Amino acid sequence: MFSREAGLYMWRSIPFDKSGWDNVEQHYKDALMNHLRENFNIDEVERDYEAKNLTGGIRTVLMKRYSDRKYEAKKLFKSKGGYNDLESARAFHPKDMPYDNWLRTIEGFREAKYIKRSEANTLVREKQQFPYRGGTSSYGSTAYKNVMFYDMDWVPTYAKTHTDNQGNWVDPVAEQNYDFVNSLFQTPSFFNQLNNYLASQGKGKGKSKGYDSDNLFDNESDDEPNDNDDDE
Repeated sequence: MFSREAGLYMWRSIPFDKSGWDNVEQHYKDALMNHLRENFNIDEVERDYEAKNLTGGIRTVLMKRYSDRKYEAKKLFKSKGGYNDLESARAFHPKDMPYDNWLRTIEGFREAKYIKRSEANTLVREKQQFPYRGGTSSYGSTAYKNVMFYDMDWVPTYAKTHTDNQGNWVDPVAEQNYDFVNSLFQTPSFFNQLNNYLASQGKGKGKSKGYDSDNLFDNESDDEPNDNDDDE
């Protein structure tokens, strides 16, 4: 599978010290694409993602794979001492990852900007009234990804992230919220007001100028991923 091979190569060859795939050095990206071209027909892969309505195609998949592998590295870092025992964490050598890349990854985890964002994301999760099926990302990030990259509308996105695989709601309040918001979106006057407001803010279905898309797929909360973190 294309995405699996991309993730395996990243683990073997690329440090996880950047805030997102877009910020990784170009020579690493070029080396990854050269490797993938040796094993896959890139044009066919891109067409397959287009057929699945995956906006952004291969780039979106690589962003998510980098985020997933970075999260795995963070779990190892914490289990081997973490911030409380950096000496032990640095002494550990993850299987198949170059040791220099491991040290660079740890330094990425120690950056003040990363720690601040990670703590903020964890705090947001602690304030959630009920669980949702959006992985380790915040609900806002998950909803934005579904709308931007998977061509889903906002209301169906809420339903998807708050129901299990059998369509059961994770919490009665979540179902009540959905019914209320869904009824609003059926009202033309509300929908027009919403569109006008988003347009005035430079937002909508396109990118918001203030949205940090570089970090869209960063799993920087300390929570465990849930069963909605599917492999692409």
